[in-house]
Amino acid sequence: MQHDVFISCVAPKTTAQSSLRFTKDGKMFKDKRGVACRDTWVSLLAPNAPEEPFSKPCTLKVAFTWPWRKSEPQKNKTLGWLPMYTKPDLDNLSKIFVDSMVTCGWLVSDQIIWKMTLMKGWGDRTGVHITLDDDWDEIVKKVKERIQKGEHKTNDSGLE
Repeated sequence: MQHDVFISCVAPKTTAQSSLRFTKDGKMFKDKRGVACRDTWVSLLAPNAPEEPFSKPCTLKVAFTWPWRKSEPQKNKTLGWLPMYTKPDLDNLSKIFVDSMVTCGWLVSDQIIWKMTLMKGWGDRTGVHITLDDDWDEIVKKVKERIQKGEHKTNDSGLE
């Protein structure tokens, strides 16, 4: 099963790490920005959730696109999309995003994601493109074929 969705929005840039705060006695809490960010992701993801949450091991591809910076040269804008190399950190952004996917019923747990591809950029079409694919049966089939051919040794390239 595959679920492919584009959500037109300006994605929040707050990450799980940036919303964590500590009291003087060392206790941790989430500030209002973190709670608001999670609420925003939930409100964007919930209407686009699959009918049933993914429960088998799956792959996740996410591309975040924010509006062009005001200072962006016109020659870059003609490209349509450009990789983003500023905050937020992609790995930190993914944590609050994937947790929100679980909250909204996209996934039974974030543990079932075995491969994740993340991109962030500036572009003409702002939003989040999400592709979720429970391709586990195909992966098992490939592994079985490799074992039968005697190509079962592991390498750094994995199953690609």
